[in-house]
Amino acid sequence: GNGNEFVPFNDLFNYGALNYFQRPDKRYTLGSFAHYEINNHVEAYTELMYMNDQSTSQIAPSGTFFNNTNIPCSNAFMSDQQFEALCGQYGLTEDDVQTAYLGKRNVEGGNRQDELEYNTFRGVFGLRGEINDTWRYDGYFQYARVDYSDTYKNDLNINNIQRALDAVVDPDTGDIVCQSALDGNDPNCVPYNVFQEGAITQEQIDYLTIPLYADGDTEQTVASAYVEGTLGDYGVKLPWADNGVDVVIGVEYRKESMSFSPDQGYSLGLGAGQGGATQAVSGSYDVKEGFLEASVPLVEGKDWAEQIVLDGGYRYSDYDYGETTNTYGIRLGWAINQQVKLRGSYQRAVRGPNIQELFLPQGLNLFDMAADPCSDAGAESGYTFEECARSGITAAQWGRNFDSPAGQYNYLQGGNPDLSPEKSDTYTYGIVLTPDFLEGFTMTIDYYDIKIEDGISELSQEFILTECIEGNDSQCANVKRGNNGDLWVGSNVDTSGQII
Repeated sequence: GNGNEFVPFNDLFNYGALNYFQRPDKRYTLGSFAHYEINNHVEAYTELMYMNDQSTSQIAPSGTFFNNTNIPCSNAFMSDQQFEALCGQYGLTEDDVQTAYLGKRNVEGGNRQDELEYNTFRGVFGLRGEINDTWRYDGYFQYARVDYSDTYKNDLNINNIQRALDAVVDPDTGDIVCQSALDGNDPNCVPYNVFQEGAITQEQIDYLTIPLYADGDTEQTVASAYVEGTLGDYGVKLPWADNGVDVVIGVEYRKESMSFSPDQGYSLGLGAGQGGATQAVSGSYDVKEGFLEASVPLVEGKDWAEQIVLDGGYRYSDYDYGETTNTYGIRLGWAINQQVKLRGSYQRAVRGPNIQELFLPQGLNLFDMAADPCSDAGAESGYTFEECARSGITAAQWGRNFDSPAGQYNYLQGGNPDLSPEKSDTYTYGIVLTPDFLEGFTMTIDYYDIKIEDGISELSQEFILTECIEGNDSQCANVKRGNNGDLWVGSNVDTSGQII
């Protein structure tokens, strides 16, 4: 605006200049390690660690980020020119309400700041020692916890914005007040004067500002024990080797849990600058495992075979949500002599889904994209109207600019409690050269081939959009454009995450 008149839009707010490039950070850490030899067969040990970390991030001021806003055409702050631009030219009177997209940064109220604090604790208690000359053991219990708190300042309350824009003249006093204050629905409401340049007061800011708070914690419990032994003491070795077979046998239990509790402002999506509601998360899982490892010298001290060693391992995992997995691997090392060594391996690995991937409730979030490929009639991407129509663009919308000024667009995210662990197969081959004629020189050459099956991930939002535009109809069901054809203005999602 200019004074109390609307002017054609011709500028963007430079939010980047107000963001912290580097956050201030204060960290305290404490750690202790101790061990005590009880007797020749038992040694007790412990590790205790603690960290406190406090950091503050800053981004540009909050605002009325183009959420769908119902503005009464009778708003007492509007000038005649503004009334005509907003209502009159559309045939609306002062008795009507106009639906508009209001973009106003809270520059008067200051930048948004997010104060983050973490308290981390980890404790390990164990016993280890030698059973005899052949067998050794180690068993421990570990507990770790991270407590998290988040205090978010200077955001604006979406509901208060709506009430503050319904400004009317009090018939008794002649003052401009909120309609909600006049009818008693919100006696504290202060009308928000976005129609007059320089008219924002501290009282208006105080009414609109909402503090946001969230806390949470993650916990990990591990109990593990194993024995390792040299079977060569019992004569278990190959005839071409000098050393016997070494083995490790063990069991392990692990439990992961997480809890995240946002306040009502977060969970209802009341923060205008949050991009959507922040949902509570709570969940846990545990896994029981057994494992076996072995190192088998095949050949030692022979011509062309200074040492050939075969290593192998296996782990069985039983997750409490009904999944079992098998992890195994085999590795072969062949030292032809002191100068040349060949090596190769195969490994089957798994990764179970984490708590966020399993239990995160569905909710709105933001993703980055340089530009909407259908913006300005596909000027940059070259897509046609027929292609963009698959994503929801109508003929009346074709040719408009759908780009977000901040490069941020809306999407729905959420966990999936039916996920299974992902699997990977890794093949490696390598050679190590340590030539005698180059003192201190070593060269390694390795080849890796890694393939993942049933990977736990999500398709990127830009990929989904591109696939839809290029003819993958199954992805078009995941693209929901707004009333103006955009993917960023306001939201077509209510606070429960349902598309409306």
